[in-house]
Amino acid sequence: MATTARDKLIAASLPLAGAIAIGVNSAAHGYTDTLPLLFYTTTMIILVILRLLFAKYVNRQLALKRSGKPMENLSGKQTAIFLLAFVTTLVLVPFAI
Repeated sequence: MATTARDKLIAASLPLAGAIAIGVNSAAHGYTDTLPLLFYTTTMIILVILRLLFAKYVNRQLALKRSGKPMENLSGKQTAIFLLAFVTTLVLVPFAI
């Protein structure tokens, strides 16, 4: 829910930080195959899919935050749907790659 330039910079740097962490960890463990790249790509694809699935909700929350109103709390049903979508993409995306 980044609305300031600082928050947007932090949000944009997280995938890069993840890539660096995976690269450093892979080097430390001596991985030379493409498995670390597969893990990173799978994770990023899952995040993109979830962002697309929940775009309407996220945009509504951003609009509330930008207007100075508090964001809505997730209901139990919304949390369950998010977790189901997360687990589903987590299971299905690796099979598609």
